[in-house]
Amino acid sequence: AIVGSTPTEIRKVIDTQAGSEPNIGASSSYGRAVTRVPDEAGTWYVDVAALVSRFGSQLPPDVASNLEPIKTVVQGTSTSSSLSTYRLFIEIG
Repeated sequence: AIVGSTPTEIRKVIDTQAGSEPNIGASSSYGRAVTRVPDEAGTWYVDVAALVSRFGSQLPPDVASNLEPIKTVVQGTSTSSSLSTYRLFIEIG
C-alpha cells in the first residue's frame, strides 16, 4: 500500500528503484491490469502474486493456496455529471 498526503509524494514512492522494474509503470503486470479498468477518477492495484511470493510462507497454508491462482487485482473508476463507472478486474493464471 502507498499512503501519501499529496499526489507528488505518492509519485515519489512509485518511481523509486525498488524491485525488478525501475517503477510501477514499467511493470508488465501493472500495464496489463490497468488497461482493463477506467482510470479517470481513481485506480488501485495489487500484485497478489508478488505478495504471495514474498509473504506466503507467513500465511496459513489454506490462505496461501487459495491466493496462489490470483495474479493481480485492479479497480478503476470514472465519473461524469450523469454516470459513474466502477470496474474490478481479477487476473487468474
